[in-house]
Amino acid sequence: LCNDTWIQLSQFWGFSEFTSHHPPVQTLIFGFFTWLGTLVGHANIGLYLFILVQTTLYALTIAYSFVLMRKLAAPKWLLLLTFIAAGFTPYYANRVSMLLKDNLYSISVLLFIIELIYALLNAEDFLSKKKHLALTAISILGVILFRNNGKHILYPTLLILGIVLICKRRSIAKKTFAKGLLLLIVPVVLASIITATITSVYHIQKGSLGEALSFPFQQTARCVYMHPGDITTEEMAAISAVLDYTTAELLQYFKTWGTMFFKYPQTYIEASVAQSYYLIYPFENNDAIYMRFNDFSEELMAPLKEQVGLAEVTTFKTQKEILIRWFSLMHNLPIIGMLSHTAPYTIILFFLILLALCKKLYRFLLPATPIFLSVVVIILAPVIWGHPRYAFPIVYTVPLLIAYYMYLHHSNNTETSEK
Repeated sequence: LCNDTWIQLSQFWGFSEFTSHHPPVQTLIFGFFTWLGTLVGHANIGLYLFILVQTTLYALTIAYSFVLMRKLAAPKWLLLLTFIAAGFTPYYANRVSMLLKDNLYSISVLLFIIELIYALLNAEDFLSKKKHLALTAISILGVILFRNNGKHILYPTLLILGIVLICKRRSIAKKTFAKGLLLLIVPVVLASIITATITSVYHIQKGSLGEALSFPFQQTARCVYMHPGDITTEEMAAISAVLDYTTAELLQYFKTWGTMFFKYPQTYIEASVAQSYYLIYPFENNDAIYMRFNDFSEELMAPLKEQVGLAEVTTFKTQKEILIRWFSLMHNLPIIGMLSHTAPYTIILFFLILLALCKKLYRFLLPATPIFLSVVVIILAPVIWGHPRYAFPIVYTVPLLIAYYMYLHHSNNTETSEK
């Protein structure tokens, strides 16, 4: 269980205030399965049932991506490396067996990219098949509802797709155009209704704004640490106020943040690099491995253990130790160990985007947009060190994006040679 999951279960069972800091839909899903477990004998049974469902969804979605990669004529080496990553590396094999809000979110992002590429291959065929329409709607709902920052990568992408669709409306049938537009709008509206309903029914309070402001907070914190004697009383007051802020105090903080940038630009850059360099530096292990049940505040966990019945199973202690060693090995093996680092995937993404721009393969930029925005969100979010899960949307989708780029490149070369 991830620390965040303990908090979510505590909120579901009423042991702490239910807030929107973690996605409420995920909180209800985790809570529902523990409640289901209590009905059939033990809360742990509910957790196990959730893992079975999650594993099935992982397997189906990843298999679906392989089907598309084969359709794109992906080379065997790419299929083999993707298979090794999906079957044996900790970013897949370790995370699929735990309750973590990032898991279903990341798989939803992968499903969305799969369907988007299908749409780009043949829009008319895509919009004529109920399977594609249903899976696209499900993926959009998943991206929005399973993680709070999902809308930040999805809304700009849907806006771009909407503009492209409107620009092409004269060259496609009215029914097809209407279907496409509804597909972009209806799931978003439905997600908003679901969120509003859950918020109202469960009286969910707003979560802290601290995580959303981690980018400027990190810069400010480094300035305070590196230049303690230079911080004025007014600046310190503005910084301190945001810990328990009002709108006016937040505006004053941003004014101070902007002023301090011109005083300490190098410190600001150092703070931002230190926070996110794991994204592009492949020679530093970011090997968080989850194999523990008790990894959080005992005060928060105690009610869940005593009243709900959550309990650690020690039967498989030896097997867990073997898995920890295996996952550690997969992080550290030469060459193949790069599959268990976030940096190679991010570097490949940037390289593919640059190549697509140089080769004028602009269709590639559409499915690359939400993944590029995922990188931006990570930079603006809390430090990724110890939390590679933030990069799972990148890790899970880059193999497919490689296959799609190669397909476009080959098709472009074929068309050029025929001319």
